[in-house]
This record gives sequence, structure tokens and C-alpha cells, in this order.
Amino acid sequence: MNRIVMIAVLSLMGTVATGQQKTTADKTAPATISVHTDKVIHQLDDHWFGAAGEYFNAQFSMAISNPPAVEMIKSFKPGFLRWPSGTCALWYFWDKPDQSYQPIAGNKLFISPNDFLNVANTLNAQSLVQVNTYQIRREGAEGFDNAKVLVAPGNIREAANYAARWVKDLKEKKRPVTWWEIGNEDWVYYTGHQHAGFVNAYSKAMRKENPKLRILAQGMMAGQRWASDYNVAHGEVWMQQLLDTLEPGAADAVSLHTYISGLLPDQATPTLAQQTMSMFAQNHDAKDFTVIRDMVRQNDPKLQLWITELNFMQSDPSGPGGLRQLQNLAHALVITDRAARFLSLGADRLAYHDLVGHPCFALMDVQHYGKPDKPRMMAPGMGIQALTAEFGTSFYQVDLDNIPQQTATFPSFVDGQKGRIAKEGTYPLVSAYASGRKQDQSTRILLINRDLDNDQVVKLQLPDGQPMPQNIELRQLGKGLPLEANNLREPEVVRWETMQIPSSTLTNLTLPAHTLTLIIIP
Repeated sequence: MNRIVMIAVLSLMGTVATGQQKTTADKTAPATISVHTDKVIHQLDDHWFGAAGEYFNAQFSMAISNPPAVEMIKSFKPGFLRWPSGTCALWYFWDKPDQSYQPIAGNKLFISPNDFLNVANTLNAQSLVQVNTYQIRREGAEGFDNAKVLVAPGNIREAANYAARWVKDLKEKKRPVTWWEIGNEDWVYYTGHQHAGFVNAYSKAMRKENPKLRILAQGMMAGQRWASDYNVAHGEVWMQQLLDTLEPGAADAVSLHTYISGLLPDQATPTLAQQTMSMFAQNHDAKDFTVIRDMVRQNDPKLQLWITELNFMQSDPSGPGGLRQLQNLAHALVITDRAARFLSLGADRLAYHDLVGHPCFALMDVQHYGKPDKPRMMAPGMGIQALTAEFGTSFYQVDLDNIPQQTATFPSFVDGQKGRIAKEGTYPLVSAYASGRKQDQSTRILLINRDLDNDQVVKLQLPDGQPMPQNIELRQLGKGLPLEANNLREPEVVRWETMQIPSSTLTNLTLPAHTLTLIIIP
């Protein structure tokens, strides 16, 4: 389909309850969103969406053992499964493959590599194995202090040989894995030069056992700063060190971990509305990703960019294991917007942390209010599915013009020497993403009304003279619900409402305040 879809957005201005500044667009001309279905700006593969599975994660273990929970996981259409995932990999990489994954004492819900591989097959997903660079000793309970010894070249070679034994072990069991991620947030312990040394050594040793495997080097987001007893790292500096030291062909992709928080440096207790606006501003800014994207492309255009952890970095005031604060409609809007934003800007794959398991922001719950045989879809999960299960893989160019803007304060790491600082930014009150879906040749348009107080009116046009289909499918999430709405005590309070509407209705379509709207044009 080659056409341009014009969406005119007419702002219904009202009182801004959050107290932040909102600017009015030119009322003499319609605000427009032009969707260019003849211009693909980014092409994803069918396995672009991933999820993390931690090997001692009780909820993940329960989920994969219960068919109803497995079916809910399938509904997200995950294309790859990352394991053992994050810091827990520290206890997953010792000196012999058959001893690398002994169950932790007392943990009856331990997940073995065979379990992960079986689950990946069940989900029709690829496996991404994260290889630990923290330590090479056999005792998994040893502290992070052991990480320092790996800087020595001889120890790096030894660790690389351990990683190669993993590859050989899986190959001999006829269960080869293609994608391997080296390290996990290695900027905590090592310079970019040192991490590149790991990647160079690991890649050589592992590819001797399987020349077809592909390697992800750990990256660092721009503006991030990390200071510890081991290392002081600044995102752009660390990444330049990495790119300067990587040997040609050592890595096939760079994996990034992105964190977002609505907790402001100058406010002790920001409201949910203030936090939501802060995160919308961060989504629109996106320099933490785009700066690294441009660095990588300039250095080696063949390197892919993966986000292997899309994280919230916020405490849950309701306490350990609580779900109340981070499972609401506000976070569904923010995380869906954030994922779509990164994909439209060039991320090749993206993994949410966690699909199931994390007590604060899992997409589905099987332990707290849901059960393994009666899993519960959380509000963020409802939003993410618009991308993972409904969107296409061809992202179209979208142009915004004359859209009302919102000003908000958000925490920034741009000045790395000072750490977190408050920064003021603006963002359009409507964000829009569009894609082509090859299965049915349909166009999918996702509109997010970021205005927390007011509706927006949308006029949809086809300026090139192509007629609209008689009927359009429209789905909306969050209509009439407060930002705090969640699916905890009452399942499916936050849910998609689907309707078939005449195409003429699109000339006066209302986007309710703080909602997601998915338009499907056959």
C-alpha cells in the first residue's frame, strides 16, 4: 500500500491539573500527523520482541509449568527469550557446563538450561544466552570483588574458554544457540576498553566451537553515569572506548539497558500525573538512545542495536512484593510509548524486563493476585500487546505539525559529572506511530493521547484521493479510567475496547484523555 494518511488533531484545551505548562497550537490551522505508508524508516524482523527469564525466578518457573500461563505468554508473541538474565547470571557461569547450573540450595523452582530451551521452543522463540563476565570461580556465592581479577589477560582467556565450553556443550546435545550476549551492565566494573577485551576474546573462543553464532557486546546508554569502588563510567565515553577497542567482526550487535524514572531530583513526592509527564518527556527526548545509535552507526553500520532490558527504575511505596504503584494505566501508556519510540528510532530488537516475575512492573502476574492456572494480564501488558501482537514490522515515517506541546521536568544524566539533574523538556500531546503488517497488508496506527486532562479530536484523511474502506476497526485502552486504574483486585479493569466504525466517523474521532488508540486500516 502506497498512500499518505493525514491525521488532523484539534486540541480541546482545558485546565491542566498537574500545574505544568501547556502551549496551544495555532488554532487557525489543524494539527496534523502525516503517516507516509510509502516510506519505511525502519524494518524489524519477526523476532524483534523479547522477554527476560531469570533462572531462580519463582514466578517465571510457575508460569512455564502451567498451560494457561504459557498461553498468556504466547499472546505477547515473544520472538526471543533472554536467560539467565541480569545479575543472576553471576551464579550461572562456572568452569564446567554440567556444573554451571546446579540448583541453588533450597530453591525448588530452579530453572535449568534445558527448561529455558524447551520454553523457547514452545514459544517458537529464539534463545539469547547471557554469558557472565563477573567471575570465573566455581562458588556462586562469591562476591563481586572477584570481578577485578578478570581484567588480567590470562584470566580473560580462561573465562572465554569456559564460555566456549557452554557453546560446545549445547552443540553436542544438538541444541545449539545462535545469539550470545557478553556480560551484563559491565560498565559497573570495567572500562569500555576492558569490556571490549572480553568480547574480542569470548568471540574468538566461542566461534571456534560454532562459527555460526552471533555476539552481542554490552553497551551503555548516553548520559548515564556510574560511580562505584570498581569503576566510574560515563555513557558516551564508555561507548567510545568500546567501539575503539572492538576488533572487526567480534560483535554483531550492541545490547543496551535503558532505565526510566518519574522520580524528580527536586521533588520528594511527585504525584502520579507529574511522574507520567516526566516520563513522557524522557520518551520524546530519547537522547540516551539516539546519541549511542549515531555513534554505533558511524563506527560500524552493520552493528545492530538491541535493547535487552527495558526497565523502570522506581521504588514501589507499597513495599516488597507490592504491585499497587507500578501496574497502572499511567505506566501502560508510558511503557508502550517508550517501546514504540525506540523502535521507530532504530532499535532492532527490544526485550521488556520482565514479562512475568518482577513484583513491580511485570506484564502478567501469576503469584500475587493472579494464579499459575489463572494468570492475570496487567495494565502495562495490555498496552505492550498493541505493539507485540498487533503492530507490523515495517515502521512508516510519521510527521507531526502544529501539535500542542506540554512542558515537564524530568531527571537527566546529560551532565555526567554532576549525576542526575532536573531538566525541562517539551513533548507533543499526541504521539503517533505507524506500521505495515505483512500478514494481512493492513496499516496499523497507534495514537497515544499524552494529555492527562483533555480529549483530542482527530480527523483522518487520505489526501492522495484513495478512498477509505467502508469500515475501520478501532481499539481504545483506558477510556474513562483514572491514571491509577489497574488490574489487581478487579481483573481486566484496564482492557481494550474494540469497535467497528464507519470510515466517516474518523472525520470527528475523539481520543479520550490519557488513552491508547489503535486504528486498523485493511
